[in-house]
Amino acid sequence: MLRLTISIALLRTVKMNFSIRRWITLIASDTFIRAVYFLFGSANIFFLPISLFLTVIHLMFFTFINYAVITYRFPPWVRIAAIVIATNVVFVGFVVFIWVSMIKSGHQSACSGFGPDQVCSWEKGEISWAGVKDIAVFMAIQVIINIAVVLVARGRDARQPGTATPRAQ
Repeated sequence: MLRLTISIALLRTVKMNFSIRRWITLIASDTFIRAVYFLFGSANIFFLPISLFLTVIHLMFFTFINYAVITYRFPPWVRIAAIVIATNVVFVGFVVFIWVSMIKSGHQSACSGFGPDQVCSWEKGEISWAGVKDIAVFMAIQVIINIAVVLVARGRDARQPGTATPRAQ
């Protein structure tokens, strides 16, 4: 119970003008969209832990960068852009670093095809140009997911009745 209270208190102090409802929407949509992408993209249920890992990493960086940027008095559009751009730069850098480290240590291989037609993106610690392209495409999709979930969460309260700001007459 204490952990839940601390978590709620942290979410209230960390804000990109996000209410608790927006944070819940952000967490739920990030988890759901990434899991659906992994399930349909790979048709392998064993990749779901990777999607959860990416969700946790994204939300962790988003929260810390959000808090750091909010402490400065930027106009709202600069604040939002800075948070989204910085979060994605740090997220991509961290994930690619971990991924390449796993490949270089020989813990991961990615090959398709059989016999002489076999094509490997990375194998035995070596990354081919096809592997570089695969990593770049994968990370671009992850950035699109990151931006989409922030947009979904930012638009959540705007669709609620009675929360729209009145227009100047």
